Amino acid sequence: MEYQGDNVKLDLLELAHKDHALISVIGGLEFGKCAEIVESQPVTFMTPESFIALPKWDVKNRNGTISFQFRTTEPNGLLMYNSAKYGSSNLDFFGMEIIDGYFYLIIALGTGATKQKVSRNRVDDGVLHLVHLLYVGKTGRIQIDSHDQDYLSPGMGMQLDLEDMLFVGGLDFERYNAYRLPKELWSGILKQGYVGCLQDLKINDEKIDLMTVARKQQQRDVRNECRKVEAQCSSQQCMHKGTCHEGWNRYVCDCRNTSYRGKNCEHGTFDIKLYCLI
Repeated sequence: MEYQGDNVKLDLLELAHKDHALISVIGGLEFGKCAEIVESQPVTFMTPESFIALPKWDVKNRNGTISFQFRTTEPNGLLMYNSAKYGSSNLDFFGMEIIDGYFYLIIALGTGATKQKVSRNRVDDGVLHLVHLLYVGKTGRIQIDSHDQDYLSPGMGMQLDLEDMLFVGGLDFERYNAYRLPKELWSGILKQGYVGCLQDLKINDEKIDLMTVARKQQQRDVRNECRKVEAQCSSQQCMHKGTCHEGWNRYVCDCRNTSYRGKNCEHGTFDIKLYCLI
């Protein structure tokens, strides 16, 4: 880095390195090193079945942080989940989810779970929301936008023991039986993964390039973008009087007031089979 003016030419980095009186250094600088820059591209989870699997959250020293931003118009979805080894007797886990438009944190250290409704207002408003989680043994703090609150894990457990993958944007529902998930994880039991945008993910202050991981895992329903497209219900009609709701770049058919199910309320709830008795 050089400065040149009139007949004066200065090597600013060299002067800073030599602590020359002509230049003042503010902050911490390291010379002779080149750090790898990790891009933090926004990604969009297109369907409730899409997800990205990362290595487990490393909290072995009883401390850790997770931060990210998200944007959606959908009222339900599993944003993040990490647990002990699937099928083991270890009951430790943590999760973040949106239920009925509100943001929740669930965390358990093996002797009971705490579930906290963190957001004061709905977060399915299409606006970008900031999340920051601080874990310190039994205690910690969860922040969403300008609101933050402390939490205390119940029971005698002192540390979060995680062994499985850290799932972002959903869960591998083909592998994980919803009925074996913690009862507090409502979005997981409903098999409702997050649909929307997620960006600027940092785990223990390290940036995570979600799009690169998604490509390696061949996650086709994860896109490298964060934008809201035009309304979908105008061009798609739900069958059998199902109600159409606008999701995040998709339409969602509400079949609850019908006797049908499926993406478009196209399947009958009961399949009638006739048997002949001989």
